[in-house]
Amino acid sequence: MPTYILIAGTRPEVIKLSPVAAALRRRGARADFCAVGQHGDLLTETLAAFGEVPRYTPIPFRSGRTPQELLAEMLIALPPLLAKANPDGVIVQGDTTTAFGGALAAFYCRFPLIHIEAGLRTYDRFPFPEEAHRRMIAPLAALHLCPTDTDADTLRIERVTGRIAVTGNSGLDGLRMILARPAPALPAVPGRLILCTIHRRENAALLPSFLAALKEIANAAPDHTILFPAHPSPAPTAAVGNAHPRICILPPLSYPVCAHLLPRLTLLLTDSGGLQEEAAFLGVPTLVLREKSERGDAPSLRIIGSDPAKMVTEAVRLLTDEGARTAMRKSSTRYGDGHAAERMAGEILVNAPSNR
Repeated sequence: MPTYILIAGTRPEVIKLSPVAAALRRRGARADFCAVGQHGDLLTETLAAFGEVPRYTPIPFRSGRTPQELLAEMLIALPPLLAKANPDGVIVQGDTTTAFGGALAAFYCRFPLIHIEAGLRTYDRFPFPEEAHRRMIAPLAALHLCPTDTDADTLRIERVTGRIAVTGNSGLDGLRMILARPAPALPAVPGRLILCTIHRRENAALLPSFLAALKEIANAAPDHTILFPAHPSPAPTAAVGNAHPRICILPPLSYPVCAHLLPRLTLLLTDSGGLQEEAAFLGVPTLVLREKSERGDAPSLRIIGSDPAKMVTEAVRLLTDEGARTAMRKSSTRYGDGHAAERMAGEILVNAPSNR
């Protein structure tokens, strides 16, 4: 039986890897999660939401750990684990510190590396450190599973080794799986809903300004409530404080709650890459709070940068102009059709080099 280890340390990794694990098992392979504690409860809760119990838990979550500390711990803990498990391949997703650490450990130990969500680029130092991580993973991978033709072309231009395949994005498979289940209890708030999520390092210092901007938006749209899930990191959370009667500060949302909220939104304000993909798939009007994004070319997405004043202008315009909002409410399969995991499993089992 072919055996694969999927390394995950964050919620987005679990969302995008769980459908692939399930697809591999349906084809008779063994797929074991290795949970690395880059995130804490968010990681554990999301694994449980997909019914996954990690076989390996070598590195527990530790508050305040730096990316370089996590990377060092992974390079110590993973090689003996991989040597004992002797998998046919190691699967990482995206561009986190966990993904880079898992890729480097697999490379050092000479296990075939499969990279899911390969080929995304901004060719800038932002997002930091993710842009550097994914560009360093690329030369190490034996199989690159790309969301789009553009991502595959990027890797060909970079002349990476290994097979390149276009499969779509398995995060949309994860979204479909969760939306097919009954909705959990959602925040009970009045009016129509706006969701704002801000978590990127480059936006952390601007968080007080973003909160002030959200107050302006709330005043301009009195029939809406703004949901603002606080980030689990202590510094961003401390900066939130008390905002406004119609700005609802929430603890971090579970993935099922977040997924079931998306179709109910009037507007999404976010710097999250995963939410951009999901919003595009569902056709949710979205303002992307980043200077550069690897995504942003779907009809429902508009990149506006990290200027809080521009966020106010653009948000108020969309909230008061139904025609402009309707023009953005178009679903897109630009980043995947919700059936990528089966294609990925096929590529992995047929085309990935084996350690056997």
